[in-house]
Amino acid sequence: MDGITCAELWFTIDVKIGDSAEESADFSRHVALQDINASAQSYLSSMAPYLECIRKGKFTEVPAPVCVQMQVSSRCSTHCRMCDHWREQRENEELNSGAWKDVFTDLGRFGVKTAIFSGGEPLVRSDIAELLRSARRAGLRIGLLTNGIVDKTEQETADVLEAIATCADWVTISVDGTEILDDKIRNLQLRVLPKTPHSRPDLVHAFCVGIQKRNPKLKLSATVTLQSDNILMDLNEACQFIKEKLTIPQVNFKFATGATTTLDTPPTREYRLGEEEISRFLTTLKQLHNEAPEEVRKALEELGENSDPVWF
Repeated sequence: MDGITCAELWFTIDVKIGDSAEESADFSRHVALQDINASAQSYLSSMAPYLECIRKGKFTEVPAPVCVQMQVSSRCSTHCRMCDHWREQRENEELNSGAWKDVFTDLGRFGVKTAIFSGGEPLVRSDIAELLRSARRAGLRIGLLTNGIVDKTEQETADVLEAIATCADWVTISVDGTEILDDKIRNLQLRVLPKTPHSRPDLVHAFCVGIQKRNPKLKLSATVTLQSDNILMDLNEACQFIKEKLTIPQVNFKFATGATTTLDTPPTREYRLGEEEISRFLTTLKQLHNEAPEEVRKALEELGENSDPVWF
């Protein structure tokens, strides 16, 4: 399993999933495994200037990073089992909007191309719309990693959606699989949303529709992190939930990674997958890919080969 933690599994669900049980069960016809080798080659080519400077020890000549991921908030609006951001809620330690504006200006001048907003949850900030606009004015392309929950007043929500639609180049929403699993993993019974009584699926649906109406060209996708709680999920059901109920046109699957010892409160169980679980999952994906009609496989493989990594 050498290098498996570097692999990302990529599916497209921009085809309509059938309404009947028979059509829905046939989802496997529309699944493909991205050509990881082609993706890796493209990535390594773009990293060549950086690696050459490091090899020669010319650290003062290393080019500006292609992108910078920024944790603009340490707080979060869900209680994911494998994360402890929601336990922190340290708003007083976050940079204010003025400080972030200076950061964006410096990044733009340094030659950074893309700024990725992450957290915690970026959307919990009261000034998130202002931050997005400041980053855009600094000449940065913007990516947003979010859980898709906007717990604000109607007017504030509209302003946030407008800022995302006009400033962001892509938005990726974290979803944990099927609706039942998403609820279970994120511990949604522990409500921390004082301004809205709506369910998470309703909130994410409204978030996606609001962005798509304002900017149909914005790249919108979901990311499902594969871990011990969801590795046995029904992929058809998960993708149908994401496609039909949340209105997200593309979903990426990746493996849970990282050291649990870095968490302030380590989880009580292991969420990362073992080699056997990963191997079994990859075998299933390859079988689904092989069962797809030739025209579907060819179209998806061409799309995979011609796609640049989204953060570039």
